[in-house]
Formats: sequence, C-alpha cells, structure tokens
Amino acid sequence: GEKNYSYSIILAPLLHDGGYEVDIKNELGKNLYAIIGPKYDSINKIPVFDTQNILSEYVIHEFSHSLCNPIIDKYFDKLKQSDCLLIPIEDKIKSQGYKGWKTCLYEHLVRANEIVINEIVFGKPKSDKLYNEMLSDGWIYLVGIVPIIKNEYVKNRKIFKTENEIMPLIIKYLETETKNCH
Repeated sequence: GEKNYSYSIILAPLLHDGGYEVDIKNELGKNLYAIIGPKYDSINKIPVFDTQNILSEYVIHEFSHSLCNPIIDKYFDKLKQSDCLLIPIEDKIKSQGYKGWKTCLYEHLVRANEIVINEIVFGKPKSDKLYNEMLSDGWIYLVGIVPIIKNEYVKNRKIFKTENEIMPLIIKYLETETKNCH
C-alpha cells in the first residue's frame, strides 16, 4: 500500500552471504536499495550469487525491511510489553546474529511478508519450504503473524490499506502469546 520513488538491487561481491537494506530519502521520495552478498564457492574459491533464490529469499526480504521496520518502530511502545516472548527463542536468533526484541520483531514481520509474497509470486510449495525453515530457525511467532497478513491484510485491502493498519491485530496476537510467559 505504500509507494516509493525507486527500488534498486545492488550485488556486492565482497559482502557476506545475505544482505541488508538502505533507504535514502530525497525530494522525490524514498529510494530503496537491497544490497545482496554472495555465497562462497569453496571449491572454485569465488563468490557465487544464489540466482535460484536471490529474488524469493533476499530481495523480497531486504525491501520488506524498508516498509516493516518503521511500522515496528511506530508501535514499539506497545510491542515492548510482549518482550518476554524473546526468552524461548533468544539463543536461536542470537546464533544467527540477531539480538533484542525490536530486532526480533523486525525480522518476524519481514519474514511473514516474505512467506506471503512468495506464496503469491512463486507458489505454495516455495512458501511452505521457507515457512518451515524459518520456524525451525526459531521464528516461531510466524505461526500467528503469517495468518494475519494472509487472511486479513491480503484479503481485506479495502479495510487495510497498508500493513500499518494490521498492527493492532499483531499486537493482540503477541499479547495473547505473553500469557505463556508467566
């Protein structure tokens, strides 16, 4: 539901396997950049870009940060009340280089978008594969967030113009999950 001035993909051969996003504002709007690094081919000793999954797993993920992170920031005062939910997954996500409840929320919302967009663009088998991999990597709150995006946001765009408007549903889901903390 949001528009940006430009979307650019930068392949950076000296970057780590993965990526990050940058958004730069100017008088025309936001310019979004998905900066993607290669995997390392240890046999040939060269960087290799994962062309099979670069769009489905890297580009969608990185561009989603530009949209999701500001939403989490906006609602963080309410979201931080569910920070006890970090406890059961903290070690798993920390081992992947993530720490803190806010970062955990960024990644959950981004990954939920990634799953839903992959189902729309690449089909349910690809989406299910990503979903199951993410769950086993510790992103367990996707169980509640993905259905909100899929069944509320995507199906009711007249009501939910942007993802910003589904945040009360996500907050309610997380509040319900906090009952398991005590």
